Amino acid sequence: PGDTTALLPADGAPRVELGFLGGGSTVKPGAVLRARIRDADGINILSTSPEGKIALVFDRSNLPVDVTAFFEFDHGGLDTAGTLLFPLPGLSVGEHRAMFKVSDTFGLTRLDTLDFVVTDSQDFSAEVVLNYPNPFESSTYFLMNLTGQARIRLEIFTVSGKRIRTLDATRDAGEAWILWDGRDFSGDTIANGTYLYVARVDFVGVNRPPQVLRGKVVKIE
Repeated sequence: PGDTTALLPADGAPRVELGFLGGGSTVKPGAVLRARIRDADGINILSTSPEGKIALVFDRSNLPVDVTAFFEFDHGGLDTAGTLLFPLPGLSVGEHRAMFKVSDTFGLTRLDTLDFVVTDSQDFSAEVVLNYPNPFESSTYFLMNLTGQARIRLEIFTVSGKRIRTLDATRDAGEAWILWDGRDFSGDTIANGTYLYVARVDFVGVNRPPQVLRGKVVKIE
């Protein structure tokens, strides 16, 4: 008889990137949970065993939801990578935790968790998470979390109150990144120092005054 070689795992348990479409951890009811899955040994979606079911468990229910049908392999690829898109079920307003389970073709299982907050469908809020880098040398990004589509006016001032730049953008719900190239209205590079910013966030289709966010950013070159 010829020699035989046992098949052994080459890639360990699947690698998972878990989050929401658009980013952010504060979402509206029905937001779409996104799981990006990769494993060189293949992703198991054969429902003949518990390992062959991709599952989600919400909070303390201990009742796994079979979400395998919401998973698709990459187009034109092998069975080594794909994406799952799953709309949240009817969760109450407040804090929640999702536990995600997926296995590869050898039965090696990955468990991952995601903490998030569900807001009321009529609740619209925004917060500045950070600007990066800060301090910055030539340019910086402002990151905001939005619970709905919004028009954003970002104004930048010197500490004496002189407005030097205005940036306008429209962003969807989730993580909103806005780039400032470190230049003023004239296109000149600003001097080193501390600057103040005011962001006015006007949610699309919502009849109320804009939400105002404030902070500071430092230029060092």
